Amino acid sequence: MDANRINLADFQQLLTRKNLLPIQIIQLGITAGCTVFLVVVLVLTGKRSVGAVGAGENAFPIDILTLIHLGLALTAYAAAIGMYRFLVNPKRLAGSMYLANQPDHAAIAEKCLSLIRTGTILRFAFLEGVAFFGLILCLLAGQNGLLEAHPEYWLNVFSYLVLLLVTLATFATRDRVENLFINRFLNAYLYRE
Repeated sequence: MDANRINLADFQQLLTRKNLLPIQIIQLGITAGCTVFLVVVLVLTGKRSVGAVGAGENAFPIDILTLIHLGLALTAYAAAIGMYRFLVNPKRLAGSMYLANQPDHAAIAEKCLSLIRTGTILRFAFLEGVAFFGLILCLLAGQNGLLEAHPEYWLNVFSYLVLLLVTLATFATRDRVENLFINRFLNAYLYRE
């Protein structure tokens, strides 16, 4: 693909509220859903169920599930990074048969924004899944009366905190998306070997 076909001005024209809003809604919606569930977990673990098992009994293998959560989290984070880099990549433009026949810059800019949107959806899907798993483990531990004796089970909240930090660090503002385009697409063509 010719570097002259990648154009910052065309991409900047796409960075309207209408085009940024879907990315922002995805980021905020997923994070808000997990946040609401965290509040539910906090409320329900504060009010232990009537038939809950005592703290001395190991009614549920939360310790094993916590280790599984750690493994899933590491796998999900690696997959989220890998899939995002795979999708938000100038090689995806070069391999597109549609773009090979496009004479205008606007179509290429739209494809770049589409790749950014798709990459964001997949990244947040991985982060959401592992965050919910961690919160469910906290809920199970709380409902089984294990959190008082084993407060270390609250460490399962870390995957939610990672989701929250990624949302704050990557929230789709006009400047962030423009910088992403410059770094992932424009510079890749300007400085390629």
